[in-house]
Amino acid sequence: MNNSWLKWASELQSIAQAGLTFSTNRYDLDRYEQIRNLSIEIIHEYTDIDKKKIRDLFETVFD
Repeated sequence: MNNSWLKWASELQSIAQAGLTFSTNRYDLDRYEQIRNLSIEIIHEYTDIDKKKIRDLFETVFD
C-alpha cells in the first residue's frame, strides 16, 4: 500500500503547526487551523482513528 497520504498529512500538520505557533494574524490562524483539520481528516479517513484522539495528539505534541 502506498503511504503517500501519511506523508502529505504529516507535511500539512507541520505547516499548520508552524503557522499556528508563529502567526499573529487572526485570518492566517483560521487558515492554519483549517489545514490542521484537513490533516486530521486525512489521517482519520485512512486509519479510522477517532478525530478527537488525533487532534489531542497533535495538540499534546505540538502545542
